[in-house]
Amino acid sequence: YSNRAAALLGVADEQEAKLKGRADRGSIAFTHEAQIAKLRRLASAADAARATQVAETWLKGYLRLGQCHLALHNFADSAAAYWKAGELEADEAAKRKHHKKFKAAVQEGKD
Repeated sequence: YSNRAAALLGVADEQEAKLKGRADRGSIAFTHEAQIAKLRRLASAADAARATQVAETWLKGYLRLGQCHLALHNFADSAAAYWKAGELEADEAAKRKHHKKFKAAVQEGKD
């Protein structure tokens, strides 16, 4: 589930990058493609959440979940996932890195 979440997120990022340069922002086609990108982001979050349900102590699932929620601007959910990842991490340097992502998600939610 985690790898599928990453793939969906990557495709959504590519699609949004292509949309940025387009002049037809108000068109039905543009809106449709933007909605598909958002649906891919939602699907990626669902897959990442499923990964954390299947393997509750698997660090990568929580990192992916944090990434997906951050892309959806769900900052509180992103922060919670990054915090959990930090709690699961055994390496202290990596733990600080995950908690730094947690703080960034919280800050981005405040802005």
